[in-house]
Amino acid sequence: MKLLIDLAHALRRLSLPERLFVAHAWALLMTMGLAIRIVPFHRLLMRCQRIRTAGWFSRSSMVPLSRAVQLVKAVSRHHVCATTCLTEMLTLSRLLAGRGMATTFRIGVLRRDNSLTAHAWLEQNGAIIADAGDATAYAPLQLIRQPDGNLS
Repeated sequence: MKLLIDLAHALRRLSLPERLFVAHAWALLMTMGLAIRIVPFHRLLMRCQRIRTAGWFSRSSMVPLSRAVQLVKAVSRHHVCATTCLTEMLTLSRLLAGRGMATTFRIGVLRRDNSLTAHAWLEQNGAIIADAGDATAYAPLQLIRQPDGNLS
């Protein structure tokens, strides 16, 4: 119960655009968790990165980029559904595309001992803008375009 009260107090301290952003991020994180299980990944990524400049959450576009990254991480930590770097970065990519900001979605791999781990992050103009871990340790996978223009 104390956790819910603390969260309510934290939400009250946010500005209206930040509250709208948090509400949108909360819903998207839940949606992404389900979508990655039922939608082909290339379609999901295309939908997340489709640039839109208007929408009913346009006031959330007043949230600066660095604050948007912080808020998505905070929402992810306190979400009722388990989240991953993949769901966080898809969510953030969708939110940023909704404000007209193009990003590059990256997935990288790291080999340690006899295991392989993966990590997702966002870049813009070659610079990491959002990372839920240490992206520099991971080797980015290359995108492969098929002759029909689809990614595989």
